[in-house]
Amino acid sequence: METPEYEELIDEDENEEPSATPLWKYVTKIYVESSAKDGGGSNKFVCNFGCRSEPYSGSYIRVRYHLIGTMPGTGGLKKKTGINMCSKITRSERKALVQEEVAASQLFGGNSKARKLPAGKSAVPPHPRNDIDKMFRINHREDVDQQIARCMYGNGIPFNVVRSPLWHDMISAIRLAPPGYVCPNYEKVRTTLLDREYNKVKQNLKPLMDDWDIYGLSMISDGFSNCKIQSLINVMATSKGKSMFLSAHDCSSIEKNGLNIAEILLKEIKNIGPEKVVQVVTDNATNCKLAGSITEKKYSWIFWSGCLPHTLNLLMKDIAKYSDSRLSFVSETFWSGHDSAQLNHAALHYLVLNLQLHYLAV
Repeated sequence: METPEYEELIDEDENEEPSATPLWKYVTKIYVESSAKDGGGSNKFVCNFGCRSEPYSGSYIRVRYHLIGTMPGTGGLKKKTGINMCSKITRSERKALVQEEVAASQLFGGNSKARKLPAGKSAVPPHPRNDIDKMFRINHREDVDQQIARCMYGNGIPFNVVRSPLWHDMISAIRLAPPGYVCPNYEKVRTTLLDREYNKVKQNLKPLMDDWDIYGLSMISDGFSNCKIQSLINVMATSKGKSMFLSAHDCSSIEKNGLNIAEILLKEIKNIGPEKVVQVVTDNATNCKLAGSITEKKYSWIFWSGCLPHTLNLLMKDIAKYSDSRLSFVSETFWSGHDSAQLNHAALHYLVLNLQLHYLAV
């Protein structure tokens, strides 16, 4: 018997108009030059999922069974034809193929020979491969999101960081990074990259600092505690309505008295240039007033000013202490806000501490 010659055909275009036989696109049709002994049954196809290299024989019904199994009205087909279901198709892929076949059946009324859409029908059944790819992309994206969130939780990174433009710039840069990109190590981040960023920020702030020679500046200082309950004093400069951070000082090991605060202020004044400083602004605590007095004695043209919001806060606190019923709403409002601020600060510290202990234990 002479070996038949096969001629492979080009796969049907996936973008063509809807078909009553959508599963043909997942096999490669083959025309066979049949001999007289073979008779009919010249339709052959090779499964594109790669379950085997030899072609199968049969019509679209056998293609459908091979890809998705028995459909209503085709029971016992496997026993009659001997064709097996494809072993390379995953459960999710088979489910998507079934959905496409069902959509085509509904669109064409189950007529496998239909070539045109019924009147008024124009919907295109979704390509199952697109659904599968979309599903995997969603799952992968959720895994990436979870890894990012876990890093934030484990390192006590505030949630508001994800709103920062710098955060989105970082994500975009990573997305465009060359294949095989590896993040910088600890030493590079704390030395080379830090120096480079410092010089870049300093260069960007130069126009603002140049205005200080013309308009002068006000130096603003305040104390606070960070999430680690470290006592800090920060110093900022403001001029023409534009503010700039200058420095922060760890005061955990020193007493926050007037002399120590004045030493910090005088050091910053010297770094900026005393001739540029117009005034120093702090809160109204006794030690801050003393620091302002020392600064005024050192530089006669620099004057000290108390912080207006702190002044209003102290005023409201004094009013809240009165027992007059007509002022009860002031007392309720003040202490409610005070308690909320204290609670939020304590809760944040407790959350960060527990997350750090949890991931260190892991």
